Amino acid sequence: MNWRKLFGSISNRRKRRLTEALNKLAILQLADGSDSPDSSNAQVLVVSHDAHLAGAQQLLLNLLADWKIRQPFPVKVICVGTGVLRGQFERLFPTLVLADFRSKSDRDAALVKFIGGPTRAIYSSTVVNGPLLEELRALGVPTITHCHELQASIERWAPGNIMAATLANSDYVLSGCPAVARNLQIRHQVPSERLGVVYDFIHFWNADDEPTAAERASLRNELRISEDDIVVFGCGTTDWRKGPDLFVDAALLACRHNSQLKFFWIGGEKSPAPYLEKISANNLGDRIQFLGNRSMSRRYYYVGDIFALTSREDPCPLVALEAANAKLPVVCFDGAGDIPLALGAECGAVIAFQGSTAFAEALLKLSNDAEWRLRAGKAGYDRVQRNHSTESASIAVENAITKVVKLPWKSLGNLPGSPLVTVIVPSYNHEAFLKTRLASIAGQSLDDLEIIVLDDASTDASRIVLESFVASDVRAKLICNELNSGSTFKQWRKGLAAAQGRYVWIAESDDDADRSFLSRMVAELENDSSVMIAHAQSLMIDLNGKTLGRPDAWLNDLALGRWNSDLAVEGLSEIRDYLSQKNTIPNASAVVFRNFPGIELLVDDGMRLCADWRFWIRLLTRGKYVYINKEINYWRQNSSNARTRVPGVLEWKEGRVILEEVGELLKLTKYERAKVIERFRQRCVAWSGGQIE
Repeated sequence: MNWRKLFGSISNRRKRRLTEALNKLAILQLADGSDSPDSSNAQVLVVSHDAHLAGAQQLLLNLLADWKIRQPFPVKVICVGTGVLRGQFERLFPTLVLADFRSKSDRDAALVKFIGGPTRAIYSSTVVNGPLLEELRALGVPTITHCHELQASIERWAPGNIMAATLANSDYVLSGCPAVARNLQIRHQVPSERLGVVYDFIHFWNADDEPTAAERASLRNELRISEDDIVVFGCGTTDWRKGPDLFVDAALLACRHNSQLKFFWIGGEKSPAPYLEKISANNLGDRIQFLGNRSMSRRYYYVGDIFALTSREDPCPLVALEAANAKLPVVCFDGAGDIPLALGAECGAVIAFQGSTAFAEALLKLSNDAEWRLRAGKAGYDRVQRNHSTESASIAVENAITKVVKLPWKSLGNLPGSPLVTVIVPSYNHEAFLKTRLASIAGQSLDDLEIIVLDDASTDASRIVLESFVASDVRAKLICNELNSGSTFKQWRKGLAAAQGRYVWIAESDDDADRSFLSRMVAELENDSSVMIAHAQSLMIDLNGKTLGRPDAWLNDLALGRWNSDLAVEGLSEIRDYLSQKNTIPNASAVVFRNFPGIELLVDDGMRLCADWRFWIRLLTRGKYVYINKEINYWRQNSSNARTRVPGVLEWKEGRVILEEVGELLKLTKYERAKVIERFRQRCVAWSGGQIE
């Protein structure tokens, strides 16, 4: 599936037209109190990437079927692409398929017309919908993304700017199991406050849904299963992630020791050549078979005895839940996902990751113990009924939607009147520089601003200067602390929590800037939604504003001349190659970054010196880094109120904590982590003149 082709590129003109049209819908909604987002009239827009036969789509159909019965709120469905399940979507709720439209203008017009009325929230069923969520952001309503994917699947189906757009335009993320939640926290820095778990779920079959005795006899006849056979099923595509090769290896080993065993793989290719050759070479073609795709595959489980989940990466696969619902014991790998947590060893067996021999041994033990199979199958049946039914999951999703609608979430510049940029000015005892700094902000050529100035209980006349500025500029507001917080990063957090702009500039109160600074930086962020940080070159200035040159010496020991030209690189690459050595973005005033709900939670305000370094790293796990080699930021030297310490000491104390996090983000080995930290320790020793060990 070519997602880029389906989503299409958005020209600035077309994007502006679509945004204006969606903004009008938002304005109409806000104008009528009866159509507010939490009213009974307001709909939930449900977004699916397509209507193909796959896990996320089937989960969504189960959810929609339950909502169809209970009708908790009006629902409309938007499918980016089409597929064989399209008719099922259309029978449940009004459905728009964007792939039906040949021109982007026709597609946009249909989208606006389809949405039509008041909307309370957007619920996206997977992480690949980011580009569309970016467009729908103009509705000014909260967005919930339900993530069912672990990292390899994210990298395959939502690479780079797609995942970046998803996270940048989601206010809350539901994960299909704890393993998915952990990955989102560690690799994608989703704050825990904006993250929930709703286990993946199935329509639970009871006795009325199960195949009748006659239907089971027919299935046995179809597969040529005798009463003496012990049948093992596997199910999924024949992609490496699902482990069909591991299924074959375990089957070959098990068949050597038990002539009653038969193995069937449902789904994917019917004749996968590499596996069939291996099966044929062992003369087991009648006992190990690939059946290809089958309608309602779960009905076959009712003539089986064991389910083999050989997936290498599978968060909480529905096939395993369906097999447990059919009272089959489930054998799976530890470390491949959360089925061991969802079902557990008491529901079958949990094997060391990718161990085909141990997997075969578990199958043999189960095949030789009918009582164990019955006991494990009953345990799995009870677990699925208790924790993984569609009914309980749909209520949990509804509760999440209600929660997010009521949260003080941030519209990020999409509602009429919201600013394009929030400028945050944390200030403490910088009276001497404030007038120059505030004039540089007020005089920017880009004037769609919100200006938040924060005084941290200054003991000089800073507050008088700030109050005068706020009184003269309607875009500005002042937040004052009665007691000094002791940390500029506490002020960062406070400012970010209040920021409503699509982008944020933390303009340090002692620095200065060229009039073109914001327009140049914002252009980079507007042109590419996957860009998270735009960073400009600086000129250092002294206390009197005299130019001292560029801070090249700080960077050239890493890569001589690298920052002498413009750059655009993936965030994780920048972290791996440069930010894992030291803070290569040493002045916050030189940076403009993308805003999103919960961003303030990425600031470690327990750190006194290096929280900016950690913040840049956390931001760049979400998107690209762009550097502009233009000297439009002026970084004042020797004006800090806090630098009374020995260089290198606090850097080492805080920096090694940051680098431990980097090691986890980049999945470095123990040896690689130690090497990164030792390299940084040697830098700190040099900075301190040998005052740290």
